[in-house]
Amino acid sequence: MSNAVEKLRNWLLKKELHGVVLSHEASVAWLFGGRYHIAIATELACAQVLVTLDTVEVLVNNIEVQRLQDEEALVADRVLVYPWHEEMIKYKWLSNWLKNDRIVEESKVKEDIQALRLVFSESQRHELEALGQSVATALYQTSIGLRPEMTEYEAAGFLSEECIARGVEPIVNLVAGPKRARLYRHVLPTFEPIGSYAMLSVSGRKKGMVVSATRMVHFGPVAPMLRERYLAVLKVEAALLRASVVGTRLGDALSAGIQAYSSQGFPDEWTHHHQGGIAGYLPREVRAIPNHSMKLAPSMMLAWNPTIHGVKAEDSVLLRNDGIDVLTSDEAFPRIAVEDDEFTVQLPDWLSL
Repeated sequence: MSNAVEKLRNWLLKKELHGVVLSHEASVAWLFGGRYHIAIATELACAQVLVTLDTVEVLVNNIEVQRLQDEEALVADRVLVYPWHEEMIKYKWLSNWLKNDRIVEESKVKEDIQALRLVFSESQRHELEALGQSVATALYQTSIGLRPEMTEYEAAGFLSEECIARGVEPIVNLVAGPKRARLYRHVLPTFEPIGSYAMLSVSGRKKGMVVSATRMVHFGPVAPMLRERYLAVLKVEAALLRASVVGTRLGDALSAGIQAYSSQGFPDEWTHHHQGGIAGYLPREVRAIPNHSMKLAPSMMLAWNPTIHGVKAEDSVLLRNDGIDVLTSDEAFPRIAVEDDEFTVQLPDWLSL
């Protein structure tokens, strides 16, 4: 029995339920640790799963069943296969499952299921560490190959290639040169040449888990004003990481970042873009907003992403009882020690080419 199934069954007992039908891609991937999607950015899984106190049943069409069993760790007490061209059979099975009033659909308990998948097991933590290193390496290898005349699309293509070569799906792939980095916070790539510097952001997924990171790359020496602005955004990230302590409310951790924006001379910048939050089987499972009451727990993953007009900082970290582990740290990329109060963390500096 997987850790996810055990968590679900304990939750069912507490809620006095017999079962839950999972249908969202993130939840089914969490349950089995595999790729339960066809399109890379889909909300619903390619299989529905009934987890009860006694059994695990999977409902899947004849196109997907063999792949999921052979390659994506699909193991169940019962696998119900229907022909792809007879969807009504699927709906009849779903209806039969839900005739029991102690079996609920995931959509009715979405927040509860999400909360269960936010805390990673020991084996998942090892996989997260490996994923973080793959994403960091992909960013570095892309960065050292950039040229000012490249278009943002070309750079995004190289980043995608580096991720996929490592078995990582780049489900978010953002690239901008200075012109667009100063205009927009979510910089989907275009045919615009990169120019004097590049901002690269990626969210990489493997076995359903997603880690995110951003890197800044400059061609030639970095202008003092741009360096100061980037150092300011790193100071904000350090403040957010210092405040990311087990037992702290997510909204209180965000408040530390908002205060850091002010102390760095950019009091309104946090209002122009979300600051990140709790990650997991989505790039952000729970976005941090002021006064958010969710408490941080050991083995949760966080990805903060502060921005200041043209620059951005972002890494994924795993919470420990006594601190954090930066999952996307890379010794090949230039790093800088950033302090906040008595807290010090090594964060990516500019890479100058």
